[in-house]
Amino acid sequence: MERRGAAELDERRRYPRVGLEASVAWRGGRGEGLVTFDAENISQGGLLLRAAVRLQPGSTLTLELSLPPGFVPLGPRALVLRGEVVRAETHDDGHTSLAVAFLDLDDSVEEALSKYVRRKHILGRP
Repeated sequence: MERRGAAELDERRRYPRVGLEASVAWRGGRGEGLVTFDAENISQGGLLLRAAVRLQPGSTLTLELSLPPGFVPLGPRALVLRGEVVRAETHDDGHTSLAVAFLDLDDSVEEALSKYVRRKHILGRP
């Protein structure tokens, strides 16, 4: 599989991505219970998760993500995000990277994500 350079990938992305150090919770539908992923990056269109479980592309998820106070209306509550796994890549160390595209975000969630990404992209911090 041909690897593309970061600049080439950035040019084809619809939204800018920023690093994200946060945990994302998912209640597994196949008996996994509550699964926590580490988020690696996020954009208005999706996020990249580091996972110990492998999910197949096409799997849909409902995730909970907490952003720092000030980005979510009414204080520090978790954003509920629906998404679809669009890519799953298992690495030599055994972890899996899951690329998740957001589906049907409501306006308040989209606004919170946009605010977070813009601020971190411009200032380098949330």
